[in-house]
Amino acid sequence: MTGVRDMTVGSFVAEAGAKTPTPGGGAIAALGGALGVSMALMAARFTTGKKKFAAVAQEIEGAIAKLETLSARLLDLVDADRSAYSAVSDAYALPKDTEEQQAARKEAVRAACVNGAKPPEGTLSACREALDIVARLAEIANPMLLSDVGVAAEMLAAAAGSAFLNVRENAKVIAGDEGGKMLAEAKGILEKCRASAGGTVQKVSVSE
Repeated sequence: MTGVRDMTVGSFVAEAGAKTPTPGGGAIAALGGALGVSMALMAARFTTGKKKFAAVAQEIEGAIAKLETLSARLLDLVDADRSAYSAVSDAYALPKDTEEQQAARKEAVRAACVNGAKPPEGTLSACREALDIVARLAEIANPMLLSDVGVAAEMLAAAAGSAFLNVRENAKVIAGDEGGKMLAEAKGILEKCRASAGGTVQKVSVSE
């Protein structure tokens, strides 16, 4: 499997739209998060090296470092999701002709879904961290870049919502207390992401 960093945009989009299991929604969610972070990074970098932003220069540099880490993490999660969902697909393809095979297949699918939930959970967490930074950028970044800060917020909210849908599907298969806890935690993070993004977009809109 070619890593997302080594693919062209066109080839990734074509592969995502093909009749193949991966890349699927979880990978798209992580990539969307990385794109959102890229807009936050651009806004932050256009706030560096200017005297009028000297008071926040150190904070901006710190934000850039954190955003770079989150960008790398989200790109890693694109590939992690592709690998994890390939395993889920393989588990569903196991034979189910006998009761023994059915039981083995059921357990394999459940185990694969436990692992398959990890990348979208990671995407949700990364989006939450990034949105905290984006909210601050709406207050201190170069005003010329505020629309890009808004784009970052919108993209990260969409990525978080998309990641949640993938966590939810895995949680359904996992079921029980484990699945219920997974779903509740994901819902909580999603709500925080949406609230943060909404607040940022409102700030950006008021500043126009």
